[in-house]
Amino acid sequence: MRNDRLAFQSWCSRATAHIRFKADRPAVEQELMEHMEDHFNALLQEGLTLQEAERQTLCAMGDADETGAALAKVHKPYLGWLYLAAKWLVALSAVLLFMVSCSTGLDFSGYGFSEPFQGLSTESDETYRREVTYLYPDCTDECNGYTFSLPVVTHRRGTWTEKQEGMPQTYEAVYFVLEAAHPLPWAGTPEGLRTSIYAVDSEGNLYPNRSQKVSHSDYEEREVCGNPDGRTLLRYRFEMWISTIDPDAEWVELRYERMGCSFALRIDLTEGGDAA
Repeated sequence: MRNDRLAFQSWCSRATAHIRFKADRPAVEQELMEHMEDHFNALLQEGLTLQEAERQTLCAMGDADETGAALAKVHKPYLGWLYLAAKWLVALSAVLLFMVSCSTGLDFSGYGFSEPFQGLSTESDETYRREVTYLYPDCTDECNGYTFSLPVVTHRRGTWTEKQEGMPQTYEAVYFVLEAAHPLPWAGTPEGLRTSIYAVDSEGNLYPNRSQKVSHSDYEEREVCGNPDGRTLLRYRFEMWISTIDPDAEWVELRYERMGCSFALRIDLTEGGDAA
């Protein structure tokens, strides 16, 4: 039986008024009220009238000011303020972490990107020339809540002449960062994104994913491959490359088709850019 008598409420309010940390008062007042209600109901079950049960309950609780003084010794104000400060600090840290995670850029790991033609020995070459062109494809695609884009793309060419044959050789590759963004932090990445993506070019050539090939040679076959680069709270990025690009190709297009999700991102190889 719940008792809403003003005498009980007045006693509890007077006792908790001694607690200096005001944020603690409602919880303490509720505990006192529940204790008084339990005692009051027990007296009613013994056959006492409402008025007598109320009087005996108040007598059992004692003086409100004395009880309040005892409560004030237990509920130190600095502990309460320290608790509130800790909560605000945790909340602020979470907000800052979220903002930083959403805005921080991810750089290349450096492996393979800084030296795009590993495996092409120059010791027996008469000449060796390397060109790097930065491309800026304005392409995005969406699927299942994800937004796919290519924030960084470079078109790399290596030209050399073998001493023995004297014939010029050319090798081309496209290095890029594939980004998959999703508004939900727990979404993860689409199933098999890095290992299932492949490419085609304007000449009809197919560049299968390296993980789907039975055998491969690093720089003699057309293929798509790469490594995980990193992630923020809402974005995954992969450092990838398309090897052995056809010199006559005007564009290459990345494609992904799996588990009901598909997208296509086209890279224009004739686009101008900063050369290095």
